[in-house]
Amino acid sequence: MKLLVSDYDGTFNEDKSISKINGNIDAVKRFMSNGNLFAFATGRSFYSIKEETSRYKIPYDYLICNNGSAIFDRDDNLIFQNTILIDTIKKTLIYLNKLGFIKSLEFKDAYGRNTINYNEIIEIICTLKFRNSLDARKVMREISFLSSFSFMNIIIFKEEFDKKDGIYIVSEIEGIDNKDIYTIGDASNDKGMLLEFNGYKMPYSYPEILFSRAKLTSSVKTLIRKIERRNHE
Repeated sequence: MKLLVSDYDGTFNEDKSISKINGNIDAVKRFMSNGNLFAFATGRSFYSIKEETSRYKIPYDYLICNNGSAIFDRDDNLIFQNTILIDTIKKTLIYLNKLGFIKSLEFKDAYGRNTINYNEIIEIICTLKFRNSLDARKVMREISFLSSFSFMNIIIFKEEFDKKDGIYIVSEIEGIDNKDIYTIGDASNDKGMLLEFNGYKMPYSYPEILFSRAKLTSSVKTLIRKIERRNHE
């Protein structure tokens, strides 16, 4: 049994081309019908990626969401969540509340919903009053005890956990060895899973990925063909 884990945006859904998406879907169905497992590993929340899988009727065995911090099975049961420790949340809020350039704070649960329950928080989304990139760097440096990434004036904080870690949880549940795990992606948050397992990068990947040692493939559909050919060698 093999496990194939795909990023969604820029990979499975490369450029919103329906024909490409349908080609990937047909290949995934064939892959799964042969006794293999397919999962998405995405930075999206559960509700966000579920909207996509429902729209295109994409089958899956697992959804690894929020860059590994929440995992759902094929029946959409939450089987793992990496919540932020309550003491860490309080420590973060004390610091952020002292700053004069925080516009808003949102606390997200494993489903991507806003929550005020400290026991459910897996992400803190901090929006800055737009001043300059130095503000974001300062905040990220001071809250180095959490993993963070930023775009524009938004910073997302979470516990140190990535797609690779989420895949390990799935592999332990299913009893799959690393040599039987294949991954495909295009962005910086895919790097860990591409280098840890049998990783493949898309042709138009981010530079950090394009120049990595991951192998090149043109699509999920093409990668599945490669796996199938390898099985018959």
